Amino acid sequence: MIQALAHPKWQGLLSTHTAIHGGGGYYIWTQLGDRVKGSAKEVDHIARRTFGVGVKEGSVFACPGGGAGAEREGIQRCMRLCVAFYETEELLEGLDRLHLALQASRMCSL
Repeated sequence: MIQALAHPKWQGLLSTHTAIHGGGGYYIWTQLGDRVKGSAKEVDHIARRTFGVGVKEGSVFACPGGGAGAEREGIQRCMRLCVAFYETEELLEGLDRLHLALQASRMCSL
């Protein structure tokens, strides 16, 4: 998965990605790049409605009341992608759909 996210097509759409595992699941945390307008929640809305794939906004996993200002704004542009329950082919298909959703969100005024 990390290798797939290193492909040049993601440049500017996702800015960072880190694989984290532990406690029953495997996840990739990523942050939206500067070419994407809006929050991860808005990307999720487009991704689910139009492309049949979902992501979770980072703030869903934050401590209630944690952070303020720029820090809180930053976590709204982070996404957690679960990679624990799917076969490689399904994950790559999901990434392709996410890529389409990110491109769409970049073009839409969210």
